[in-house]
Amino acid sequence: MVAGDFVLPRDPQRPVLLIAAGIGITPFVSHLASGAPRERNAVLLVLARSRDELAYADELRNSGGRVLVWLADGSEPPPGLACAAVGSGPGGSAARGQLDGDALTALVPDIGGRDVYVSGSPGSVASIRRAARSAGARRIRTDSFSGY
Repeated sequence: MVAGDFVLPRDPQRPVLLIAAGIGITPFVSHLASGAPRERNAVLLVLARSRDELAYADELRNSGGRVLVWLADGSEPPPGLACAAVGSGPGGSAARGQLDGDALTALVPDIGGRDVYVSGSPGSVASIRRAARSAGARRIRTDSFSGY
């Protein structure tokens, strides 16, 4: 039997923000397959070093949910996926570098009213958790993958 506590709220009316850093996309893939992004108010923010390191692009594209891609090198995501852009102007500026609280607030202005789930390497999770707290998140659950 598979078990764990990194599961979405039972109430599908509770809005969620799922933040996947690199390998941290793994636990969210099952949520995508189950249709969870279509059934609830969910935002999936995927962080990767570059377009080449973005995993599960097809699953992200076909999820039916709001998916934002933050690429540290500033490259554009694969076709059909939205760049997590921050800044002035129609498209903002391409995401670049590490995600901070200001950028997270700009991307998800209602973060304080969402349950936030963060998954990735221990260092990434700690950094993103600080950014989410800085952005006003109150309910944050984490899942770390050691060795990456």
